[in-house]
Amino acid sequence: MGGLSWITDNNKQLNWLEQYLDRKKIFFTYEGSLKKEDLTGCIERIEDPGIRLKFTLNMRAAWNKSQSRQRKLSDGFISQSMEIKKETQQQLKALALSNSCSQSEIISCLIKKDFDATALLKKELKECASKLSVANRQIKKLKSSRLTNKIPNIEAAEKHILTLEELVLNQRRTLSDNTIAMKDLKLENNRLTSQQKKEAKELYNKAKDKLYADGKIQLFGIKKTTQLSQKIGG
Repeated sequence: MGGLSWITDNNKQLNWLEQYLDRKKIFFTYEGSLKKEDLTGCIERIEDPGIRLKFTLNMRAAWNKSQSRQRKLSDGFISQSMEIKKETQQQLKALALSNSCSQSEIISCLIKKDFDATALLKKELKECASKLSVANRQIKKLKSSRLTNKIPNIEAAEKHILTLEELVLNQRRTLSDNTIAMKDLKLENNRLTSQQKKEAKELYNKAKDKLYADGKIQLFGIKKTTQLSQKIGG
């Protein structure tokens, strides 16, 4: 019974094998509950050794396939049938052989690869749309600027915006420096005479007025554009 050593006393396996024998028109009787010996004894009664061996091998292959199918179902796999051209089926078979895997694994791999590529493309398109939206908003802001006619394309617009941002930062630094200077003066307030306080305040106001007069503290509303135009290439 060496060829039947894989048969156990497991009820699930015994019931499956009994149904397999029924489908093959091999009938047998037994008393009480089905036992391993009932099945093996039935198969051993096949007289021709060659036919018995082939039948045993086919039965074992069918059982293994059934178990594999059950494991895949437990892992979330489902059975899917489809119709494809003969040429496509041959190509699929060749791919499976060259990659040492099943045809279903090749199909799953190809689908996942295409799905991931599509998802990545959608993400990139969304990012492009977002960047385009930002660029459009920036261009609308530039329409009110006197330098608009010197901006031929988006690249020049981006350069112009960066220049404006740099100018704004410089404005803030200048005002912050003057503010800190005034705070420093206030910290030493008890050491200043009334005349010194008056002169310090006048100096601060003159510096601030000069920034306004030079147009250096007007965001996107620049009065003097000569230096800025040179930066952009105007």
